[in-house]
Amino acid sequence: MNLNQFTLKLQEAFQSAQELAGEKSHAELSALHVLAALLAQPDGVTRSILSRLGAQPDAVAADVASLLDQRPSVQGSPGQQTYLSNDLRAAVTRAEKRRKEMGDDYTSVEHFLLGLVDGASGDLKSLLGKHGLDE
Repeated sequence: MNLNQFTLKLQEAFQSAQELAGEKSHAELSALHVLAALLAQPDGVTRSILSRLGAQPDAVAADVASLLDQRPSVQGSPGQQTYLSNDLRAAVTRAEKRRKEMGDDYTSVEHFLLGLVDGASGDLKSLLGKHGLDE
């Protein structure tokens, strides 16, 4: 994963997601953290895309927040290392594959959302299905 090949908005989302994981004392940075960060971007495209797909962005954001609150937290030394979860690695890999297939130079929020939806599992798959979000 090369953050330099991400658009600025996606880079900002990853940074915000890492901060969110730290605030919640989560050891893993997951796809849900990044989705929460994308939904929190006031001038991002995620809310617009979800609305166009018939989902309610506020409801999706509330469900993402609820799922994040259910995740286990770790107590330890400040500044502990946050690791990328397997679901986030897979979503990024799929997003980068989409970028290449589309002939784009940078991995964008749109690529990431497609990578997120394609192959989602567990809580994320349930959340997406609940809101009627698919490829």
